[in-house]
Amino acid sequence: MFEDIVVKTLKFIGYNVATTMNITDVDDKTIKASVEE
Repeated sequence: MFEDIVVKTLKFIGYNVATTMNITDVDDKTIKASVEE
């Protein structure tokens, strides 16, 4: 939501905005190690 407002505001005042999305695949070993810590 915050990012959307920032992008819309920047576009409104004239900036050329490009956005990206990072999708991370977290496997079971990573989750298990995280819980153990």
